[in-house]
Parts: sequence; C-alpha cells; structure tokens
Amino acid sequence: MHLAFGLALCASVGLSAPIEDTRLEGQNQTLHSKRNAFIQHVLAKAAQSYDTVIEPIEKGVESGIKNGQSMIEQNQKVSANIDAKAETTAVREADDDKTPLPPFNLMKCIMDFKKNTADAKAKGDTCAKYAFSCNNFWAGEVNQELMTGMFCFVNAYERNTPKAAFEANRAGYSNFLHTVVSPGWDALMKTNALVGADGGKSYVQVKDECSAISEWGGKLKCMVKQIKTMKGVKPDFSLLAKDEKQMASLRETVTGLMKGMEFAQKAADIEQAPSDASDLSSLDFTEADDVPIPGPLESSLDEGEPRYASTQPGLAMKGTYLTEDDPQAVCNDGSPSIAYMAEGHLPGKFHLHLGGGYFCYNARNCRKRTRTSAMLSSSKGHEMDFVGTGIFDPYNGGLRDFTHATFTFCSSDAFFGQVDIGDFQVINNTFIRPGVTGTFFRGYTMIDAMLKRYVMMGLGSVEGGELVMSGCSAGSIAVTAQADSFVTRVQGLHHRFARESPGAAPTFYAPKVTVVCDNAPIVSPKPIIKNFNGELPLFQQSQELVKHLYVNPGITPTFLNQGCVDAHKGGLGAGACVFPEQVMPYIRTPNLVLNNLWDTFILFNPAAFFQPTTVEQENFAAYAIKIQKVVLKKVSKDQNMWAIGCNDHCFSLAAFWWRLTPASALGKNKAGVDYFALSPKDAFDMTRAGDLGHNIMDECDTYNCGCMQEALFYNAFGTGQLLNQISINKKAAKK
Repeated sequence: MHLAFGLALCASVGLSAPIEDTRLEGQNQTLHSKRNAFIQHVLAKAAQSYDTVIEPIEKGVESGIKNGQSMIEQNQKVSANIDAKAETTAVREADDDKTPLPPFNLMKCIMDFKKNTADAKAKGDTCAKYAFSCNNFWAGEVNQELMTGMFCFVNAYERNTPKAAFEANRAGYSNFLHTVVSPGWDALMKTNALVGADGGKSYVQVKDECSAISEWGGKLKCMVKQIKTMKGVKPDFSLLAKDEKQMASLRETVTGLMKGMEFAQKAADIEQAPSDASDLSSLDFTEADDVPIPGPLESSLDEGEPRYASTQPGLAMKGTYLTEDDPQAVCNDGSPSIAYMAEGHLPGKFHLHLGGGYFCYNARNCRKRTRTSAMLSSSKGHEMDFVGTGIFDPYNGGLRDFTHATFTFCSSDAFFGQVDIGDFQVINNTFIRPGVTGTFFRGYTMIDAMLKRYVMMGLGSVEGGELVMSGCSAGSIAVTAQADSFVTRVQGLHHRFARESPGAAPTFYAPKVTVVCDNAPIVSPKPIIKNFNGELPLFQQSQELVKHLYVNPGITPTFLNQGCVDAHKGGLGAGACVFPEQVMPYIRTPNLVLNNLWDTFILFNPAAFFQPTTVEQENFAAYAIKIQKVVLKKVSKDQNMWAIGCNDHCFSLAAFWWRLTPASALGKNKAGVDYFALSPKDAFDMTRAGDLGHNIMDECDTYNCGCMQEALFYNAFGTGQLLNQISINKKAAKK
C-alpha cells in the first residue's frame, strides 16, 4: 500500500465533506450522522492543535487528493469484475486459506482517534528517548499518518479492498514509481548534490539550461531531456499529463508539494536529532561508565512509559516468562526474558523473530549502552502484551495461522551469549550465582528456550513442519550467523524434550527452515569519526564480541557455519563467521537478506550522521552504498537479496514489510513480476517457494531515491534533505 492509495482513498470518501461508508447503508442513520459530526469535530480540533503542522500538509496534498480521484475510478472499474460476495464482505483472503478474515473496523478506528494519537505519541517519545530501542522510523510514519487524517483509511484500504483490485492498483502504482517518481527524484537530488561531492565537479556546477525558460510546460520538457542524459536514469514520462488542462493540474500538484516542504523540514527536526557532527558529546565515555548502574532496578522505564506501545493493528501476542522454559533465559540483570506468543492453527508451523538493539562487549560500553537504554538490559517494567505488525500481521504478513513469537532483547549480546561473566557488573547487585556478582549474557540461551517451547508444541513432530527465523539489526546478525544450525538444534531439543509433551511422536521430522536477515550490517566501512563503541569498524566490534562471549571464557561455539569456518582457516579465523558479510555466501538454508542502501546504522555507527550535511558525509554515504551493492550482487543460489535506496533500518516489524518496493530495481522473478514491484514480503514469499538467486536492488543511489512517495515520513525526510542541500550549496556559493 503506497501513499497515493491513501490519498486516493481520502479523496473517495471526502475528508472535507461528510464521510459516506457504503457498508453502513440500511443501518442506523442517526449513528451515521453522529459519526460524521464527530469526525468533523476531531479534524477541526486537530487542525487547531496542529495548525503549524496540518495546514502546510493540507496545502501540500490537496492537489494530490484531487488527482487521486482518477485512481479511485480505475479501482472501481477493476472492482466491478470482482465476485459479488467479495464485494459485499470486503475482506481479504489468504492465498492458502479461503476462510475470510474479519474486515477492518474503519468506524472504530476513527472513533479511537484520541487514543491512537496518544499511543503513537508515547511510542515516538520512547523511540526518541532511548537509544537503539526502535529500529526504524515506523513510529514517525504512524504519527504523520494520524496527523494527516490518513491512518484509518490506509489500514481500511489495505485490509478491506478485494484482493484483485488491491493487486491491480498496486501494480499500476509501482510502475508509476519506477517510470516517473524514482528517476525524477534521483535526477533532482543529483542536480542538487552537495558542492564537491564525488571528489570532483559538483552536479550543481553543471549549467542549468532550463532556468531561462519561463513557460512551465516547456521547462518540464527541458528538465526531462536533462534527466535522460544522466547516467543510470531510465525514465518514462509517458504517464505524465500532456494537454494544457492536465499540465495545469500537474503544476498545481508540484506547487502544493513545494508549499508542504516547510512541514517536511519541521518533521525532520522533530523526529531525528540534527545530523551535524559538531556535537558528539553523547558518544563520549564518562566516569559514570566506570561504575555499575545503581541497582537492582525497580523498572527499566520511567513510570507510565511503554516498551512496546502499538497503534498499527496487527497480531495480539501475550507475554510469559521464558524462564519457565529455561531458568537461565535471563536479561543482563537476571530479570526474566519475556516471550510474546500467539498460537496459530497450523500444526508444525512456527515463526520466531529476534529483535534489534545493538550489542556491547566490555564493562564500559555495556554500561554506557544501559545508561542510554536500561530497557535493553532488563525486562523490569515491560508490559506483558505485544501487538505485532509487519511479518506478524495476519492480513499482509505472509504467515497467517502460524504460531508466532518474539522475546525481549535484553542480553546485549546479539543473541550469541550462553555465559555469565563475573568480571564486571552492568547493573549493581546482579548476582550470577549466590554471593558472586557479575552480568548475564544469555541471548543464545533465550533462542534455545523458545525453540524448546516450540518442540513441546509440536515442532519436529509432524511432517511438513516449517520454522521461519527472522531477525532485525542485532537479531539479524544472529539469524545470519546461526542459520544453518537451527535444524540441528531443534533435533537435539526434540530428542530431549518431545517425549515430555503428551501425545508427541518420538520420530523427528526435520522442519523446512527459512531465514529472514533484516538489515544486518553487511559491510564494515572504516570510521571517519568516533562511534558509540569508540573507533572500531563494525567487523572488529563483532570480533571483540566473540572474544568477550567465547574466547575469554574458554567456550567453543557449536553454531558456526562450517563452510565459512573452513574458508577462513589461516585467515580471519572462525570468529569472522559471526559477521554477516563473511558468512552470507556459505549459508545453505534458504535465506532472504533485506537491506537499506542508506541504512541508518551503517551511516551512524562509523560516521555519526543519518543525513549528510557535508561533502565528507555525502562521499562516505556514496562509498557505503557502493560497497553494499558489491556484497549484494554476490547473491548465492540459496538466497535472495532485496535492497532499497532508503534512509531507515529494519522493515520486518512494520507495514513497510508489504508496502515498500525498490522503485528503480531492474529484472524479473520466475513468475515474470518486475523487481520494482516486489516488497520485502513478496521477496519472502519467493524465498519460501524456492524462487532463489535474485538480486532485487535499487539501481539509484541518491537519498531516498527508492522510497519517495511510498511513505509520508520518507517524503518528509526526502524533501527536507533536498531543501537542506539547496541551502548548504547556496551558502557555499556565497563564500
């Protein structure tokens, strides 16, 4: 589901007029009228409260809403051919199950506007306050959808639109992004590259042959001609308006977008710390890192703060203590890891997701990490429920009726730890055994505890079983390095525990395993500035983690990929095989690698910025993209690579999972579907089905070139970055 669909849906129901819901025909009209009055009241109050934010947005999208009506008309034509029952029920059906899912309750969502807004704000505040606690900008996207009045309509569209109409609209819009939006944006960003970028002549120093043309249509045609001369840009502007009336409408759209850019800059200032590298004091070690955090903690959060607040609808999951499965499955401070699980209806079908949050490997950086985000070292204060979207979503996630689970990442070890360290305490009064203080590093133990629970529930006891292991960021490092070990570990757990489960068969049936590696660091660029852990590149940081968890305690890891270990004998050594770049070529388990080419972690960890504001930073970003593409092109026969030109981190726990498509990607899968139309979820479906060996990757390189017009937040940051680069270049020209 893209932004344009949301705008089109808003146009179809008329945000500025009473909202007509055809499904309410024949129902209580008084209630209908009250609902319309309430909506108008809410929108009016929102405009009063957010006049400095909502007004520029309305101006920026007004013309886009008008143009979106044509898409609705196309949608109606497609829908007219859909089965009457599907039209009446307006529910989505899973590919492998014709049991309809309940429709999204649009009315309830609108009535819950105040609660949804409060929840979204609370989640956004948590992300902003606690470093590494959130692994993407999804909280920012939800907040903007709510502020613009789009949130409920986007979700209603995604869940209630008949599948054929949904897919037809999606295909058409993906083509529009590929042929118009992405090449146009890429050219615009190149034209306004920071002065001196790429170590030579700046794009802005190229003569602008179009500036002297006053007639707007002629200026556009001139710009198109210039775009076509740029390397790597293959635009097709045949979808743009041609007659004067349509040209006027297009001009109005562009003018509205420019007016809305004021909001874009405000959004960037609110949602993200300034990318100016002049103040890096928060990255410094201090005397506070020389002593444990005062403890024991009563809570790892301030009073009233949520750990997992969710506004986006999804799969409701209840929490239980993982220590019930293994008493050693504990956080750094000894508090129990919390497993959130929803039991599905398909026997033998299981999914486990490992979250992100970076890692640490010595007393000082572990304490600094905990001082910054105590929730990443302790489960105290965490709620006992979790709503999972993205890959968990029962409508669009792809694993409907699977048993799903995730658990608290509070071990600081990228899920590799199976050891208790007595050398130092991260949190004071942590006792690793009676009378002995220290710190627990039990992430690997947590994985096995959850797999044990799955075995007790039937994993490995039925034919046709399946295990999906997904991970984001630090969790992705874990599932990448451990990918080929999961079947063996499940088999061992099955041998030990399956008989304890009533009715479980002792015969082991190896489950089919699929691994999703969501934005693990696949490269290790040399730092250009100090980072959170000092000045070590990411690969060296991973090797320090290996020393901390295995070499120094004298433990031999049993999960390492043997092909990788053999390849690195006499070279980097076996420890190198925990780093994704080194192990990915040797994974034999079907796996999907997801990547942001402008990955925020790859930019911030070694270079301390998210958005470039200097030539040095822009050159660093260009270099990081270049080396990532080298790695991604080495796709093996057992994997798929999916990469988008976007400035974010993980996808798998957000609606980005099914919404985003790499707009400039070239190629097709076995079914003949264009790469540019494939979302992470689509690539996941391909991986599970055995359609492997694909490199689905954006060809463009500029900031957000692969995701503009696919999410409000990315639009805001993209336009904000464009304005910033124009401003920086103007100041440079005056010197």
